[in-house]
This record gives sequence, structure tokens and C-alpha cells, in this order.
Amino acid sequence: MVVRSKLSRELIAVFLKPNAVQSFVPAMDRVARELVRKEWEPMAGREVVVYEMAKKYTFELACQLLAGIEDPEHWAGFHDRFASVLAGITSVPIDFPGTTFSKAIKDARFLRKKIGVIIKEGKSRLEKEENPSIPDLVSGYLLTPDENGKFRSVDDTAEKILGIMIGAFETTSMALTFTIKISRRASPCLSRGFQRFNFSLPTTLGALHEAAMEGIIKISTRVLDPNTQFSYRWKEWAWRGCRYDFGMEAIEIMEIAKAKGPGELLTWGDIQKMRYTWNVVCETMRLAPPAQIAFKEALTDFTFAGYTIPKGWKICWSFHSTHKDPAYFPNPEEFDPTRFEGNGPTTYTYVPFGGGNRMCLGKEYARQEILVFIYNLVKKFHRKKLIPNDRVVFKSPENGLPICLTAHET
Repeated sequence: MVVRSKLSRELIAVFLKPNAVQSFVPAMDRVARELVRKEWEPMAGREVVVYEMAKKYTFELACQLLAGIEDPEHWAGFHDRFASVLAGITSVPIDFPGTTFSKAIKDARFLRKKIGVIIKEGKSRLEKEENPSIPDLVSGYLLTPDENGKFRSVDDTAEKILGIMIGAFETTSMALTFTIKISRRASPCLSRGFQRFNFSLPTTLGALHEAAMEGIIKISTRVLDPNTQFSYRWKEWAWRGCRYDFGMEAIEIMEIAKAKGPGELLTWGDIQKMRYTWNVVCETMRLAPPAQIAFKEALTDFTFAGYTIPKGWKICWSFHSTHKDPAYFPNPEEFDPTRFEGNGPTTYTYVPFGGGNRMCLGKEYARQEILVFIYNLVKKFHRKKLIPNDRVVFKSPENGLPICLTAHET
């Protein structure tokens, strides 16, 4: 079992290595644009639930890019059954008719069967090709022999693909939802302050920095003692505040959008330009990690906080506790994307994707997926949270974070 797991991880690592997933960006952008056209634009001015919107996007990408299921008719009805399986994973494990766990077992069985049919079609197609390629994980599992030189069965491949799709579906949707929940647009108070001192609101990154520095000078001249000298550190603090309050991620995204031609899709190079936007996402995942807890086994006896943990014991640790340690994150409850500038947090203090040799293999895939979604949302719409303090229940907003989308003026 350990050997098989290792081989499976190695296969996924090859398919999801950073150089390989760079080619996914245009496909991700295409899916996001189609969702904007079909589902987001018709809902302009009305309520849209972010969590449901994010799940639909991540699920479709998982079907197309990971499982190679390109025909929408093939995944029709899958979405709700995946949600049922996820609910069962965190439910009381009582297999009795009518329980969440029982329904999850039935839906998982249904999904394995349906995925198995799709895999059989793919296997038949690959057998007819002289030099078959590996465009997706399904093809990879079918064409890669195990440690004994035998090829995986359809049932085994379906089991693996189901697990991978569940992993790619839930956590990314959660990260997207909380990024929209926690991040904010330009502060009305700060906007009024800029207008009061007679200079326009910034619309580019260069203008934002210039405005921040100019603002310090004007405010110090008109409000405080004209002779007051502001230190470089004070100016840097103001620059940090302006970047957050004015939604520098939005300015960053609009600069990329303005440079694109009509219908031109995003590229990996564009993703690399969204540095501050990714800092916003990282800080969101620090405060609201997509995974709440993890289990590990002690490989040797050790002492922690005065307690002796024997070798072989199972350990449950909390991401929240790690991410809010004031020794590594001063003012840990404060939302501050600048924590991730430069070298970022110390190793093993920030672990939404795990750490070390067991770090999540889909980290780069998730980064691209998240940034493409945010790009398309910010480029097309203003957003207003309908329940600003939507209560978090277990690990998601109670109402799924309903928002109202308003298209930008053209």
C-alpha cells in the first residue's frame, strides 16, 4: 500500500509540477470567462452566492484539466453528489438510511461508477493510438504501470481520480470564498481624505505610491505642524495602508486587463504579475485556512510544551494555532498582506498547503486557479457583500457569502 501510494504521488507530482501547470492558465481563463458570460453577467444587480459560484468554477476545472472530462453532459449532476460526499467526510460515521454519512456512501459509489464509464472510454481511445499522450491524470494512471509492471484497473483509477477531484474542489472553493469575504475595496474614509486635500484617487500602481507619499506631505502641511518631519518608516507605513485601503490587487488586475487585446486570454506571465493579489490570498488563508486540522504520526518520542508524545501516537494539530502565533505574526488577528513580501513567513509557520516533503502537490495549480477567478471577478464587476458579517459555521460562511455584482461602466 505504501509503495502504491508513493507511485501515485510521483505521478501526480509529474502532472502538477509548476512547469507543467503553466499551460493550464489559458484553459482556466476560458472556463472563468464562460461562467462570467453564462451565469455572472445575467445576475448583475441580483444576489449571487460566492461559495456556490466558486465551487462551480473549481469543479469544472477539476473535471476538464485533471480528469479529462470535457463534455459537460458527462459531469451533469456530479456537483451535488460531490457536495454530498464532502458533507459525509465530516459527518458522524453512522451508515444508517437517511443519515448524511449513508447518503455520502451512496453518492461516492455513484460517482465511482460514472467516472469508471468515462475512464473506460478513455482507455479504449488510448488503445487505438500508436503513441498515446498523457494530457490528463486519467491517461497518466492508465498508461503508467505499478511497481510490478501491471497497469491499474478501471476501478482503481476511478478511486484515485475521485479522491483527487474532491481535494481540488473543496479547499480552493473555500479559499476563494474567504478571499472575497475578508478583502475589501477602497476605504470611503480614506477616499474622502484624498478628495479633501485636492488630489485624485490613484488608478495605477505608480500613481498609488505617488499619491501615498503626496498625501503624507499634504496632510502634514495642512493638518499638523508644517515643520513636522515624517520618517521613512512612517512613509512606508502609509504606503502599506494605502495599498490595502485602495485595493491594490484591483489596480494590479486592471493594469493587466488594459494591456490585453480583445478576447486575449491570460498567460502564466500575467499570473506572475499578480504579486500583491496573491499576497492578499495568502493572508486570507493565514486567517482562514481552507483545511482546519491535520493528523500526523509521531516517528519518535518527543516533548512539546512540557508533554511527552510517545512514538506511534496520532497527533492532531490546528492550522489556526500555527498561523496566529504572535512570535511569527505580530498582531496576528490583523489583516496585513505585506507579511508575504520579500521572503515571507519563516518556514513551517505558514502551512495552508502543508510543508516539507509532504507539501500539497497542487499548490501551483491552486494558485493559478484562484488568481484567474479573482482576475475575472475584479475585471468585470464591483461587488457588495449583502451580509457583511456572515457568520462562519465550522469552516464556511453560514449563508455562502451572498454578494451583489454590478458591472463596471464601459
